[in-house]
Amino acid sequence: MSARKSRLSPATETAQVGSDAQQNDTAIPGQRRATQDELPLIYDGDDRKAEGLDQADAGTDDWWRSCCDAGIAELARRGQPFQAVDLLDLGVPEPSHPNRWGPRLHAAARAGVIEPVGYGPSRRATTACSAVRVWIGRND
Repeated sequence: MSARKSRLSPATETAQVGSDAQQNDTAIPGQRRATQDELPLIYDGDDRKAEGLDQADAGTDDWWRSCCDAGIAELARRGQPFQAVDLLDLGVPEPSHPNRWGPRLHAAARAGVIEPVGYGPSRRATTACSAVRVWIGRND
């Protein structure tokens, strides 16, 4: 390791050292291999993302959720790229919190209704053209 301070957590460094030692089949003095339970959480990033989306969606009103899902299905059916703000044009009301949009869009993507096609500047007037995900319906 260089003299520069590592940005990795001690668990990550230990896991990397263990991996290096395993590849070289030699032990590094003063180090031990990480056990499976000690491996860093970077390996379960998708699980943590899904957990965060579920938490954001947990308090969502069922009526709003059904309106949003119906709007997503309609935009997907049209086959044109869209952003979350386009749901407002269909009559889907604003959610109780802006973090409610993401879980519904990701749920539709996991269900195979839509897929991401990139990013673009938001058309919402209040966002100063910040980058947002662009989606399109799947033709399966």
